[in-house]
Amino acid sequence: MASEINEIYSKISEFLSRGPALTIDIAGYIRKDTTQTSAILDYYVSRGSLNRIERRYGTSAIYYFKEDREKALDKLFQTLNSNEKNLINRVKSAKVIKSEDLSPTERYLSKSLTDFIKSVSAKDSETEEKIDYLYYSELTLDEVKAAINPPTAQRLPVAREKNTKQRETQQSRVAKKAGTIDSSSPETKNMLLSYGFSDASMIEKDIYLCDYGPSRLKVIVIFSNKNSLTDKDFIKFAGYAESYKTVSFVITASQKIGDYSKYGNVINIIKIN
Repeated sequence: MASEINEIYSKISEFLSRGPALTIDIAGYIRKDTTQTSAILDYYVSRGSLNRIERRYGTSAIYYFKEDREKALDKLFQTLNSNEKNLINRVKSAKVIKSEDLSPTERYLSKSLTDFIKSVSAKDSETEEKIDYLYYSELTLDEVKAAINPPTAQRLPVAREKNTKQRETQQSRVAKKAGTIDSSSPETKNMLLSYGFSDASMIEKDIYLCDYGPSRLKVIVIFSNKNSLTDKDFIKFAGYAESYKTVSFVITASQKIGDYSKYGNVINIIKIN
């Protein structure tokens, strides 16, 4: 039995020595079905002998030796859509960027790009304010800390979108007055497009089923005119998402928004100032 296991690992090593590979390709080489192969590969990942990309390449995982991580990421990168690639390139260029400087759509995308983009919370050394940051995965935590809170007096701001003010101005135009959103107006429809939503179809008043992004994922988009959003509202929003087996985006000018973190990616708030 031990000799058979050693032989299988030897074959896997031989195959991966050529570069990162998919489960299905490795399965063909070692003459096992994909279920057996996945179990074998994951065993060796748990022992630290192999590495695996978190995001799937279609229905297969990508396995690689530690020294081939960059090649594995390149292989995965080629499968991503243009919005995902642009976000990764921007974070890679900036190294560290404030989460608040990304649009809700970009923050949502980043959650499925953890092979490239990591998140961390830290206190600003000057203001003591807790801030969420995204950083390129190849950086060490020491490098991230240095970028967030440089030790010298010549403190540079973490990379910020040049068009942030312009985007905020565009968003503010869609509210005819504070706390009010007209979900039927052309301006709001333009805003939907700016966030990557298209082909909206009304489910009921102020609630739409839309295509999202280049992959045209079906998502729920909800317009809320309430002055505050509470857990009762979040339960309702999550309910729509559950009914359609997707996630919900809530576009709102609410002044008070409760804690919805327990709903994870199911609820995404797009705040209009």
